[in-house]
Order: sequence, then structure tokens, then C-alpha cells
Amino acid sequence: MFSFKFLLTIMLLIILLERLARHLLVVFFFQRPLPTQKRPIQLVSILQPILSGDPTLAEGLEKNLLLITKFPLEFVWLLDEDDEEGRRICANLATKHPGKTIHTITLPPPENHQNPKMVKLISGERMAKGDVLCVLDDDTRLDDGSLETCLPYLDEPGVGLAF
Repeated sequence: MFSFKFLLTIMLLIILLERLARHLLVVFFFQRPLPTQKRPIQLVSILQPILSGDPTLAEGLEKNLLLITKFPLEFVWLLDEDDEEGRRICANLATKHPGKTIHTITLPPPENHQNPKMVKLISGERMAKGDVLCVLDDDTRLDDGSLETCLPYLDEPGVGLAF
């Protein structure tokens, strides 16, 4: 019969081949050429429901303000009216970056049956002027060029949302 070492070797070989197959699939996927941007984008509205408490909140919001992109941006920050710390952070960043288009919307608490994040996003969508809405959590940080990678997919047939 087969020895334990032989079975162990076969199992390790199978695991190695499976890992190699996964790696090759990832490499193949990311080597696909990006679609071309078919329509001009005049403005990207970045909507962010904000809730203070994260010690890196200011750093994350500022990183997005400093994003290098070819698209004009507006930031729509959606805050609870009782979140004094969040309002302070947003006001400080707006003062520090006067050349950036930042809209701060302060909202009352939602009704009991309402989703707080959805209430904020609906209000933000009404304020946004962009032809593309980009919804980010308050701890999401965009990398330079990430919009250039993502947004051309919106022009593909049947696509209405890109992650």
C-alpha cells in the first residue's frame, strides 16, 4: 500500500497546484485591458456618510481630498446633527483645503424604522451635482488613479454600478 509520506506528498502537491491555478486566474483577470472611457465625466460626487469615533477619520477623509485623478470631484459629507466631533473634523478639513468642493450636510436622527446610512445617502444624492455618484464609507481611502480604473466600466453595456 501507499506510505504515509507518499500520501502527504500527493496532498501537498495538490494544494500547490490549486494555489498555482488560483494565482494564474488572478493574473489573467488583472491583465485584461481596461475598457475605454466612452462618455466624458463632468463631475464625480463622492458621498460619504460620516460617523465619528474612528481615530483615523480625519486622516482618511483628507487622503481622499488629496486624491490624484483626472476627474473633477465634489465631496458630500453626511453627518448626524449630534455628532460634534464629526462636524469639527469636517469643518477643519474644509478650512484646510479651501480649493476643494466640500458640501457638509447635517441631518437629524432618522425615524425608528429608517436605516441611518440610507437616509444620509438619499439626502446626499439630492445635493450631489455629479454625473457619477461614488458612495464610500467614511473609512474608505481611494488610491490615486482608482477612479480611472473603475469608472470606464460604467460605460460597458448593461453596467450601472461598479465596485
